[in-house]
Formats: sequence, structure tokens, C-alpha cells
Amino acid sequence: MVESYLDHGLIVLLVWFFSYSILAMIVFIFARRILLFPFQYWDKKRRSVYTRMLVNMVKYHKKPVKILHSRFMRVRNFMDKNVLESILIEKQDKSRNRHLKQLLTRIYEELGLVDWRVGQLKSLNSGKRKIAAYNLGSSLSKKAVKPLTEISLHDSNEDVRFVALKSLGKLEATDSLEKIIGLFKSFSYERCMVVADILIDFHYKALPLLCKYLNSPDSNTRFWCLRTLVEIDITVHLPFYEEMKSKIITLLNDQYYETRAFAAVCLAKLGEKNSSAKILKLLQNDQHPLVRSYAAGALGMLNTDSIIVGLVEAMKDKSWEVSYNASLALVNFGAEKVESALKIDPTCSFAEAWVRCKELAGGELDINDLE
Repeated sequence: MVESYLDHGLIVLLVWFFSYSILAMIVFIFARRILLFPFQYWDKKRRSVYTRMLVNMVKYHKKPVKILHSRFMRVRNFMDKNVLESILIEKQDKSRNRHLKQLLTRIYEELGLVDWRVGQLKSLNSGKRKIAAYNLGSSLSKKAVKPLTEISLHDSNEDVRFVALKSLGKLEATDSLEKIIGLFKSFSYERCMVVADILIDFHYKALPLLCKYLNSPDSNTRFWCLRTLVEIDITVHLPFYEEMKSKIITLLNDQYYETRAFAAVCLAKLGEKNSSAKILKLLQNDQHPLVRSYAAGALGMLNTDSIIVGLVEAMKDKSWEVSYNASLALVNFGAEKVESALKIDPTCSFAEAWVRCKELAGGELDINDLE
């Protein structure tokens, strides 16, 4: 009986405990809403007033500076700055009108929001530094380029540097390109891909510096500069073209296997047929299958008749990727040229590999002619 009484008491105690816990949570939620209501109301009203002012300013924007310095547009505190900034950035993002964007950026600068956020780039709080770097990029203000480059790109926190990088990309900061390339040294593989994408967006403006750092002592920098070059369509003859080509040829012997692989692809994209023999050596002698695979693909792009036999031999490679890419490359030459090369060298008759090449060629090649 004593045990049943204790069990019953324990159950009652647990029920009371959970009941009071749920009640306390309900009270907390309602109390929080009641306490925050005045602040939310003021924030909503402030947003409405500032939005209306900005709309009128944009509508009658002949004298924006006069309106900005009037008592109606005075920024009094931190909350005013936050609200105004969020409205301006939101309208920047939505607008497709270049003149409107310029006007909104000017308003952002005149209100002192750039100086406010630049000051926060030196904050002890890394979260505040990230927000400041992000919003400065969203403001599209060129005044933000120098502080983002000189302060944020050297920040001790990698996340802050990464946010600053993306902001400089938005601001099209060509003067910061050398500092952006310098991020290749310290960033992870995934973040280096973002750096490369931003450099690709700069297109020809980034080419001189990419060429300069192709012989950087840092292997990561060399590789990513080369990989970025591969993605840029170079359709004009550059004054430093010969220097760039010479550096890329040197990278065919780089100690880093991915750099050797992309060097072959880069030369192929540049249409350097004179480099076919050097790339063929990679295909025949390199120890890494990725390099041999990329070299086979590069030779297919160059389409030089003298390397057909080398590609046929590569179809025997123990790596499936190398064999497959060699098959694809051979298809680019057409049936006649490949058949002629195989007949000259009868030792290259191997049915199984050639069937795959025949299938890739759409059935044009007849294996019976090669026996």
C-alpha cells in the first residue's frame, strides 16, 4: 500500500511539473510579445515613414541633397540607421534602373551610412564585421572599396574575408584584383572556387594579374590562376600573350598534378597546336591518371593529325577515364583519318576499345576495315 501511495504521489508531482512548465512557456511567449510590441510598432511606423520619404525623394530627385539635410530626414540613432539601410538595400536589389540605383547609392552615402558601416569593419565582434562588409557591398558605393580591401581582406576571421571578397565582386573593384588573387593562399578549395568565379566575371581586366601569378611560388595560387584562365574566353591577341603561353607551357611540368592537367587544357583552349607534342608526352608518360585523361581531351580539342597514333595507344591505358577520353578525342578527327593511322600501325588493332570509339562516332567506323 505504501508503494502504491508513493507511485501515485510521483505521478501527481510529474503532472503538476509538466502543467506548470507549459503554463510558464505560454506566459513567457505572451509577455515577450507584449514587451516587444511597442518596439515592433515603432519600427514598423519608422519604416513606413522613411519609405514614404524615400519614394518622394526619388520622385522629385532634382534636389536630393537638400532633402537629405533637412530635419525630415535626420538620422537620430542606431535603429534609424538600420531601418534606412534595409530599405535602401532592398530597393537597390529590386531596381533594374541604373539611374535609380545611382540615386539610392548617393542617398546611402549622404546619410552617413557608409562611414557608419566602415567604422564597424574594425569592431571586436566578428559577426558585426561580417554584416558591415556584406551591407557595404550591397550599397554599391565605391567609397566602400578601399576600406573593404585594406581592412576586411586582411581580417583575422576567414568568414569576414570571404564576405568582403563577395562584396568587392559586387562593387566591381578592379583596383582590388591583386588582393583578391592573394586569397588563394589561405582559402579552402570550395572558397577558392568562389574567388575564381569572381575573377572570371572581371574577364579581360583580370588577365594581366592572372598571367603575372602563373609563376607564383605558392602552388595553390598557380593552380587557381590557371584554372581561372581556362574559364575565360580569350578572343583577342593580348600584348602579354607570348609571356602567358610560355608560363603555361612551363606548368606542364609542375609538381602539382592538377596544375599539369589544367595547363594542357588551357593550351588547347588557346588553340596552341604547336604544343601538341608536349601534351602528348603528358599523355604517354605522366604517372597520374587525371593528367593523362585531361591531356587526351586537350589533344582532341587541338585536332592535330600527328598525334592520332598516340591517342590510339592511349585507348589501351589501364585507367578507364584516359581510355574513354582518348576515344572521344579520336572521334573529333573523323573516320578516314583514324582508319588511315591504324592501317599504318597494325599493332594498334584492338577490337574491344575500338568498338566504344565506333559507338561514339555514331557507327561511322567499321571495325572490319581495321583487321
